Amino acid sequence: MQITLNGENRNVGNGISIRDLLIDLAHDPDRRGVAVAVNAEIVVRAKWSSTRLGSGDRVDIIAAVQGG
Repeated sequence: MQITLNGENRNVGNGISIRDLLIDLAHDPDRRGVAVAVNAEIVVRAKWSSTRLGSGDRVDIIAAVQGG
């Protein structure tokens, strides 16, 4: 199925959870400083495992970075 991930089209498995998507993308889902929005709605971390993505969903992953 196809989703839009951070503005780019991407094929993912049907019904993939947010947590599994993060793992597939080599993001540690337990790392602090990561936020996920699906269709412009923030999804709280406690629901990442139970939130399944659907075809056409727009997903934004924002990771805080430290710099100076």
